[in-house]
Amino acid sequence: MKLTFIPYFPKEVWVIFIGTFLTRSCFFMIWPFITILMRNNYGMTPMEIGVMMSVSLIASISFGYLFGGASDKYGRRTLIILGVLAAILSFSMLALANSPGWYFIGILLNGISRSLIEPASKAVISDILHDRQERERALNIRYFLMNVGAALGPLVGVALGLTAQKATFFVTALSFLCYLILVLVVFKPGYGKDTRNATFSFLGSLRIIWNDQAFKVLVVANILVMLVYGQIDVTLPQYLMISKVHSPEYLLSVLIFVNAATVITLQYFTERFTRNMTLALKTSLGVFFLALSQIVFLLVSSESWGLWLVAMFLLSLGEVILFPTLNIQIDRMAPANLKGAYFGAATFYEFGLALAPFIGGFLLQQGGGSALYAVMFFLCIGVIVLYSISEKISEKRTITA
Repeated sequence: MKLTFIPYFPKEVWVIFIGTFLTRSCFFMIWPFITILMRNNYGMTPMEIGVMMSVSLIASISFGYLFGGASDKYGRRTLIILGVLAAILSFSMLALANSPGWYFIGILLNGISRSLIEPASKAVISDILHDRQERERALNIRYFLMNVGAALGPLVGVALGLTAQKATFFVTALSFLCYLILVLVVFKPGYGKDTRNATFSFLGSLRIIWNDQAFKVLVVANILVMLVYGQIDVTLPQYLMISKVHSPEYLLSVLIFVNAATVITLQYFTERFTRNMTLALKTSLGVFFLALSQIVFLLVSSESWGLWLVAMFLLSLGEVILFPTLNIQIDRMAPANLKGAYFGAATFYEFGLALAPFIGGFLLQQGGGSALYAVMFFLCIGVIVLYSISEKISEKRTITA
């Protein structure tokens, strides 16, 4: 495959790419270790830390539609700049915080900054690239850069001795400052006037989205996807501990590496392999591997690491096929003048991530790993059914925006 298409992306798309990679890398220098800082500096309990993190996520989800819609009305440039400024303030506040209260405000502001930046950034790509194949390739590249940044950030932080240090927050704030400068230089004042929806109404667009049955079914399906995938963050480590597997902490680090390495190394090949597939087939294939991983997790043994590694590889393969399609699904479904609102409303699927620790923990406590992964497998089957229903409804739907 020739990569000559890359230089032909407009400079605005390159700014999104560079900003995504830069800020994501610096963000993950510190974010995985923030709980250590909160515990060591302020003696906060796991419950208190969990509540703060959950509130940040819920804030990001809740404001997603509002700010996504605002980008339709007031322009992508304005919302991205506001989001980057909020991120700079958030990380500076976290660097200077001297009490749990200030930490809470900083973390909350961080969630709000994500809801300002994410929908508008995706909508920029959708606005500029009119060719569907190029647009979807750009969304895939952005997703790939997010994963590379997430994988490299902690490693760079460890190598530079920056992990679990408050000063790292300033480094992250500096990365967002660089992103801000790029946006101000490339996105000139008045940028995107032709894509703004002057007649945009929050209530009107909400009514359109609410009446879009295909979109609602799709969001429910993606909530379930995130519920299944989210088990690797909190529930899987607990499952490792109770399974009495040898060296569970080391195995967990290996599994995290397998996940990151699979996503980074296979995305190019899976994108090439599935390029001529229909979106429906591609999503079904991704969910198939996700479901297969749950079966293998169900069969794992405390005596061998082999099945654990196979299960994580299959889950990661499902992720690398399925997750890039999530934004493509929304891009194809959204009316041209409501891209921001749809991308914003689509963040509701992250409720699956918020619910994952609670539902996973309950199933693990009540029925062990067998109950947990059996339920997750059947949820994957439900996702395939919901995707099929959404596609059938979408084929018949008409939207007046």
